[in-house]
Amino acid sequence: MRRHIVQCLVGLLATALALPALAQDTPPSSSGSLAIGGQVTSVDGNESSFREDSLGQRDGIVMETLRYRRDGEVSTLKLDARFNTGGSGWLDLDVIGDVWRGGFHLTRVNRWSADSFADDFLPSGTPVSALAPGTTRLDPLFGESYPNQDLIRGEAWVTRRLGGADRITLRVGASSLNGQRVPSFGGFSFSDVGTPAFYTAGLRSDDSSSWWASVEGRFHIGSVLFRADAGTMHREDDRSHRMPAYGDDGLIDLNWWRDRLDVDTWWARVDGSWRGERWAARGGVAYIDASNDPTGGDAEVAPDGMVVRPGLDLVGGTVSRKAFSGALGASWHVAGPLTLSLSGDALHRYGSGSADLLLRSEPVVPADSNRDDTRVGGTFIADLAVSGASLRLRLRGESTNADIKEARASYLEDQTRTTDRLDLRLDGRVRLGGGWNLRGWVRYRDDDVSVDLVDLQDGYTPGDWERKQTSGLLALQYRSGPLTVSLDGMSSYSSYDQDLPYYDPIFDPSLELFPTSSSQRFNRIWGNLLWAFDRGSLWVEGGWLQAKFGLPTADLSGYAPLGEKTSGTVAAVGGDVAAWHGGVISGQLEWIDEGDQKDASIFRSWLRLEQAVARTIKVFARWGYWDLSDTLAPSREYTANVITAGLRMSF
Repeated sequence: MRRHIVQCLVGLLATALALPALAQDTPPSSSGSLAIGGQVTSVDGNESSFREDSLGQRDGIVMETLRYRRDGEVSTLKLDARFNTGGSGWLDLDVIGDVWRGGFHLTRVNRWSADSFADDFLPSGTPVSALAPGTTRLDPLFGESYPNQDLIRGEAWVTRRLGGADRITLRVGASSLNGQRVPSFGGFSFSDVGTPAFYTAGLRSDDSSSWWASVEGRFHIGSVLFRADAGTMHREDDRSHRMPAYGDDGLIDLNWWRDRLDVDTWWARVDGSWRGERWAARGGVAYIDASNDPTGGDAEVAPDGMVVRPGLDLVGGTVSRKAFSGALGASWHVAGPLTLSLSGDALHRYGSGSADLLLRSEPVVPADSNRDDTRVGGTFIADLAVSGASLRLRLRGESTNADIKEARASYLEDQTRTTDRLDLRLDGRVRLGGGWNLRGWVRYRDDDVSVDLVDLQDGYTPGDWERKQTSGLLALQYRSGPLTVSLDGMSSYSSYDQDLPYYDPIFDPSLELFPTSSSQRFNRIWGNLLWAFDRGSLWVEGGWLQAKFGLPTADLSGYAPLGEKTSGTVAAVGGDVAAWHGGVISGQLEWIDEGDQKDASIFRSWLRLEQAVARTIKVFARWGYWDLSDTLAPSREYTANVITAGLRMSF
């Protein structure tokens, strides 16, 4: 039902926007093109994996492009759309007039999945096929061969010019998420060493919708420019999961849980700016209010979904969050190339929640939660611009105090968390001459959290922690006529230190807890080339990426090391050429390889031929090739061929 409501709303909004352009007094001029054809798909291997990667491509009718433009005396209408055989695609509609302007955007994403995201081998090396259920594929007991999830989002807007640069805009939109898919986390299955593994596929069901409306304005009062907007949004999320648990030989349990959110949000913002000869100032305030009535629960169910034994239920829940923020800043053009800016901002956010908990349909205990955050911050910016070069220094500091109180039955937590943040960034850009340009940036960020624990009973909470991050990028570009070449490198390193947690001895008192430290490193080298010539164009793109995650074993003696290193290589080439009279050849090759601990690669390519057969008609043929190779998950591998043929018509 919600899907039909969204589709009707989408149609009404699109029609309303199109009418002003269609009802013009003078005969309009129009032009457009449509490329439509039939598609045949052949998959050798895991068809579900191919459908997931290709947004559901299959046999059927494909609309490669639809473009239309209608020019009249009053306004211009433009339409652009594209949809594949799986129903995924987008549509853009714009109406442009002297006083009135409007638009509509629709996106649809259709996904299919029937396998979990786990590999075919456990970390111990044991193959999944040697265990129960022996596969990462969705069990037939769920009654779904290829779960399908459909996301539709549409938004319309209309703008009225009030004179000069002043205007007012109204936006209305809606979205829906419906269907089923295999979630990214798995069910339980006990491995060969008695520990739980999570390769088992479960099933998630979604029935969610939302709508929103807002009004935005831009207007001048004297020499001050004001921007303001206010709006509201309503969202309903109804999500459920069915996750199986397997023993040595077969299914021992089927867990079900559901959560439902009913959220109402509204907001209002206004800011003003003034600019003089050497001075400029800006300030603003914002308020947001959100309320939510969550419900949910879990249970043991039969394969057909009937409840066998109820579990923990959340009923009568109420959550409220409010936030008020403000900012004020000024900039001063000191002299020549130097400009200094200084601003301050503050935020107060308050949230509260309460709920009644039931265990096996019997009342257990009410639960209450309160959080009160206050943040203050300041930003300093210095801009220096000289001939052919520019430099910007940005320094940001902020401090947040969060008072957190939670209580239910014997559990009590009362604490204050203070977060201090320092963020320093330096950006630079230089024109070297001869078509060469150089740009780069370096950044340092430090987040420090300290905990002041007032009370803790029958509970656990993390202690103090600190995270430091340094990163930088350097990019070189050359441009000369139809040729553009660029190369850039980026590196990032972060470290995380966690102190001992606070806990009331609900665990084994003999258990020794440790402070921990971890690190993360990311490196990237990327380059591309674009060359445009008389009869076509050519582009080349490629790069190397590496990520490392480490948890030193010295901090956790007696525990297995938790570290990972992965790297990847990406290469792509494509282009088009007018090879003969009325004929065009275009194509693309793409190869992505992930190495180290994850040995997987995917190769995608397509070749397209187009030939004019009449002044307004062209025929085309397109061949696409997909190949996925995964050493750790061979059951996910596939090879696919996609052949499309059709007509491109101009009108």
